[in-house]
This record gives sequence, structure tokens and C-alpha cells, in this order.
Amino acid sequence: MFRARLLSFTFLSFVIALSSPVSALAAPSLTITQPAPNQKIESDQVTISWSSTGISLTDYAKTPKNKSGQGHLHLWLDESNPTPANAIKVTTGTSYTFQAVKSGKHTLTVSVQNNDHSPLPSPVSRSVEFETIAPVYVDPDLPQNDFTLFLVLVSIVLIGGLWYFLSPDTETPASPKKSPPKKAGKSKK
Repeated sequence: MFRARLLSFTFLSFVIALSSPVSALAAPSLTITQPAPNQKIESDQVTISWSSTGISLTDYAKTPKNKSGQGHLHLWLDESNPTPANAIKVTTGTSYTFQAVKSGKHTLTVSVQNNDHSPLPSPVSRSVEFETIAPVYVDPDLPQNDFTLFLVLVSIVLIGGLWYFLSPDTETPASPKKSPPKKAGKSKK
């Protein structure tokens, strides 16, 4: 008797588990892995990266209806009023590179969105602050220190001076002065 009850309880539990909606899906999570909080980046290009679980990034244009476990990311850099319209939408991958980022402090916000751009029922959003510093550009073809530059300038001056003093005198000799032409007019007789 006990065995029959145990078997029927197990069977009933199995049927209930299969017929109930799937709630065992992991709640979506999001972690910004780069840049680190308060990181100083010496570049005007900033690559951000993230990891996420419980969500499959999907192209919202191809799958516009919301589906559990699907969505995409919205990215905002220094946006005081983040909206779906001013977001950068990401549907694949785990990184994105911002170009021509001005020097200074920045706030990056990343949010998991449904396929229709609405937030999840339990919103998942992360932010990180970082700073960019103008990169110092060094042209590899130019001299790299002041002494080398000094030597180059002195060499140019010496070569110019030698050229000036050692070049043959090319002035044309002065032509003899001509007497002014006589004025036409009355002649004296």
C-alpha cells in the first residue's frame, strides 16, 4: 500500500511539473566586466564588455514579440535621460567599442530589454563610472627627446651657414654709369 501511494505521488508530481509553466528559467543577470569602476583609460576608444546569464540576445527586428529568455541590451554613455530611442542597441556579442570619447569622467549604463524594447518585469540594469584621458600621441618618425631635436636643429644651422659662406659669389659686376640722355629742345647757336 505504501508503495502504491509513493508511486502515485511521484507520478502526480511529475505530471504537475510538466504541465506548469516553465518558471525554472534563471532570472536574467548582467555584469559589466570592462571597464572596471573608476578605471582610467588613456584612449578615446572605450571597449566595454559584459557577461549575462538567463537571457539569449536576439535581434529585435527579426523577433519583435516578447519571448521569455530572449532580449537585447541597451547601452547609454553619459545619458542623463536614457530612453529606448537614444540607446545603442546590442543584439549579439559580449562587447562594444565607443569611438571618439572625449576626455573626462563618464557613466556607462547597460540594461537588458525585452524584444519590444520594454524593460524586463524585474529590470536588470548595471552602471559603471570611469575616466578617459587624452592619449599622448608620439610619432615614431620624429626624434624622441630634446637632445636629438637640438642636434638636428644645430646641424641645419651649420649646413645653412656653410652653404652661405662657401657658395661662389654670383653677383653681377656693376655696369658703368651712363650719362643721362640729352633733352630735346632748342639748340643754342
